[in-house]
Amino acid sequence: MQKKSIIIIGILEILFLAVGLIINPNILSKFSSVTMFNSDWTVTKIQLIRHYIIIIGIVLIAVMMRFTSKEIITSDSYVKLESAGLYWHLVDIIWIFLFPLFYLIT
Repeated sequence: MQKKSIIIIGILEILFLAVGLIINPNILSKFSSVTMFNSDWTVTKIQLIRHYIIIIGIVLIAVMMRFTSKEIITSDSYVKLESAGLYWHLVDIIWIFLFPLFYLIT
């Protein structure tokens, strides 16, 4: 069940990125000193970076699941699994602080 959930989340995240690039295909090429400080541009770039970080986290968790099923990660050697969990929670904590900063503060 957990493996299916991670796969579904990964597919939805990639689909979300694809739709964003279809809606605005030039978002990756728009860069100048004027647009760099535009709040819409900044939020869009931060969202894009966030999606890449989440994709990395999903891949990392999938690899850890694979390692666990092949018994590469055991109860004696769990540092890789713990590091992957810490990475995932760090992403959560950072986003908890960035979300109010960019969306709720006017």
